[in-house]
Amino acid sequence: MVALTQPVALGACGQDSISLEVMVSNLGSNSQSMIPIVVEITGATTLTIMDTVPGPLALNVSVNYTLSQTITTTAGGEYFFNIYTALPADQFNDNDTINVKRTFYTIPNSPTAATPQQGCNTSVGIVASPDSGNVIFWYDAATGGNLVGIGSPLTVPITSDTMFYAEAREGGGSGGCLRIVECELGNTDYVEIQNLSGSTFDATGWSVALSASYTDINSVNTITWPLGVFGPGEIQYRSDATADNYWGNNMFWNPGSRGWVLILDPGNQVRDFIPFLWTDAEIQAMSPIINGVPITIGAEWTGDGIANCGVPTISRIGNSDNNDLSDFACETGTKGIQNANLSASFANCGLGLCGSSRVAVQVNMVTGVSTDLGSDTTLVSPFSFPLDAGAGFVSYLWSDGSTAQTLTAIAPGIYWVTVSGSNGCAYTDSIDISIFTGIQLISSTDRVQAYPNPANDHLTVNYTGKDASARILDLNGRVVAINNMESGAELSTVSFDLSHVETGLYFIQVLNKDEALTMKLIIQHP
Repeated sequence: MVALTQPVALGACGQDSISLEVMVSNLGSNSQSMIPIVVEITGATTLTIMDTVPGPLALNVSVNYTLSQTITTTAGGEYFFNIYTALPADQFNDNDTINVKRTFYTIPNSPTAATPQQGCNTSVGIVASPDSGNVIFWYDAATGGNLVGIGSPLTVPITSDTMFYAEAREGGGSGGCLRIVECELGNTDYVEIQNLSGSTFDATGWSVALSASYTDINSVNTITWPLGVFGPGEIQYRSDATADNYWGNNMFWNPGSRGWVLILDPGNQVRDFIPFLWTDAEIQAMSPIINGVPITIGAEWTGDGIANCGVPTISRIGNSDNNDLSDFACETGTKGIQNANLSASFANCGLGLCGSSRVAVQVNMVTGVSTDLGSDTTLVSPFSFPLDAGAGFVSYLWSDGSTAQTLTAIAPGIYWVTVSGSNGCAYTDSIDISIFTGIQLISSTDRVQAYPNPANDHLTVNYTGKDASARILDLNGRVVAINNMESGAELSTVSFDLSHVETGLYFIQVLNKDEALTMKLIIQHP
């Protein structure tokens, strides 16, 4: 007996029926036929299997043989195999024996779900029920396919009658033990994500989002980080240094200043969150718009945010996620390397690797509802700006908790409304209102330089100062483009692609927490 060739993986999901394949080699002096095989299994189950390799097997020839009897491993656990050949004339079997171990992960029971269900073309809200502690994973195919969302109800838009497939996975691993483990708030900012489990986790469809203001908790960086596959214990990071896993723009963080970072799953559920210096009340009231929907933190954080550190790095510690300050410490940064005081594998964090058999759910589409609050705008303070979600809806819910058809905005910020129709469909729209604060037009000889001006397809903006953002406004004050500026020792800079901006007169505005500087810009395309 040479090897157990199937199953070959040291760890795999359990199955209803797994075939066993062994490799047998003839090291004797004669051809051999009808070779008896004995497989003794202990551990998660106790079973003895006997079979026969028919042969003939010539001298120094090996053969892979699949046993006729299969085994069931859906219960999971460790399986120990003692396998040997048992020729009657062989009085010493120890040199014909192998001992191997295979680990199988538990397969959850399939969820239950009514079919068909009704879905809205603006947002499907279909449901399925798993066993206690498990989580629903939704797919667009009976096997393989794409992950559509996680949790119940599933909320995604559809354009026609659609079939979805619900799969149950261990609830502790619905986030795959994916956690934010380090944040650097220094001259070069970075965020580090780690898979704190012993199994590969496919985070395709997951994303990381960052704050973009020291004063507005709902301000979000214009770039998010789309995640992918993480190996066991793997660490990945992004920074705002262009030559080192570049985030894509400036990460608007600073020592002693407010900020946050969070991980979203494909269903826009927060799977991990870290706040800096914000209060408990501010955190629980926050509702930034990410991927077009308002995001709330809920149980992913309790208490105030992390206080100012004497060093610029905030590191995760311990062996469990408590969603509060006890999970973190101020330590010297170890970018891309395991944190010294962090366990490589979390307690009470299931693998979430193995899915149940999928249940098909037919969704019949009905026409949904929609509303439009208008384009983002910039106003002069003081202002009173009416917002109208439109008539004819069953209910309204605004970002301030009010429930009328209209809302009057008197302060800058992101406003959103969710409207619901009589058919059970809902829709959310948002508008970002900003203000000119202390605006005065400046020339290109002052602290802001923009070139070329007039511009064609490309514009570079330089600013003598730090921690700023730059944006381009049209003559009505609407934001055409916005980006955070890369800060150097004395100068901040940013580039804009103007290929999508129409020819005309615009304004360039550079803002930080202390000032807003504006100058004219002419865009001319050939």
